[in-house]
Amino acid sequence: MLLYVAVCAAFLHISYCEETLTGYNTSVVLNSQDTATISCQIDSNVELFSSKISWVITYSNGTTETKDINDDNVAFTQAGSTNTTKLTVDAPTATTEYECLYDSAAANATAFIVIIEFTTSPTTNSIITNNMDTLTCALPDTGYTVSVQWYKGDDITGSAGSDVSSTQQVSQAGEYKCEATFTASGSFAGGSVTSDVATISVIDFELEPSDVTVLLGQTSTLSCTVPNTAYSVQVNWYSSAGDQVKEDNGNHANTEYTSTYQVSESGEFYCKATYTASDPFDGGDLQSSTVTVTVIEYSVAPTDTDLGLGNSISLTCKLGEASYVLLVLV
Repeated sequence: MLLYVAVCAAFLHISYCEETLTGYNTSVVLNSQDTATISCQIDSNVELFSSKISWVITYSNGTTETKDINDDNVAFTQAGSTNTTKLTVDAPTATTEYECLYDSAAANATAFIVIIEFTTSPTTNSIITNNMDTLTCALPDTGYTVSVQWYKGDDITGSAGSDVSSTQQVSQAGEYKCEATFTASGSFAGGSVTSDVATISVIDFELEPSDVTVLLGQTSTLSCTVPNTAYSVQVNWYSSAGDQVKEDNGNHANTEYTSTYQVSESGEFYCKATYTASDPFDGGDLQSSTVTVTVIEYSVAPTDTDLGLGNSISLTCKLGEASYVLLVLV
């Protein structure tokens, strides 16, 4: 996503009769689909006329275009001795210059637009887990002082910083956006810009059991459940070494889904939910916590025996490192 900060190359006053022309900028816009508004303030102690207002636009190839008050994108307002003309730029570019004039006298304050790349991660409609994943919002160095902070809806979730990068840990579902606030400096008007909204769906794995003990030769069933979302998902099982131990060949969406795995060996296992990308959803892999499976060997001695009336025998049952003895009297 691109955002634009419009700035003025100069902040100069010139005299034309009794008029003093001051060029400056007030606009901060988000992307090429938005519009920029460049302002030129004209301080005067005599009445000015909107018909004498014009803007000269110089394109990168050297060609120029003039717009006056008859153009829908040009406005003129008066407030006492302060007169302001505004030019609305429908498709801002970094290589176009804008200059305001009154009765052909230039303000000598050429405005141009600096293009800034606004980077957020994860991006729109990313899914994250509920283990305090991190959102990142970054801006390149523009030379202007800026602070960046995160919002969840209209509530601030992260504090402003002096850097051009901000991180925010999040464990709740919702809509998140970061805001960059530029400090005014000289001819630069400053202002705030806001990123696109990242819609975060928190995936809470239901993993059962948390840990399990299995007797040698027997099996236990592990289950992993992911909540209902509109996104297609596969749930596969892996060992702690990263080896896939069960493959899910289906695609599940708009329903709660449970994947099971029959296990008979010791180890640590986890499930991974793989969500399919579907514009504007980014998709991605989410990993559950691990289940520890412990297999215990057992033996009974003696296995078979004949015992006469009035005699006794000791039966020994060994489970792992533990032994249990039972005295039997007949």
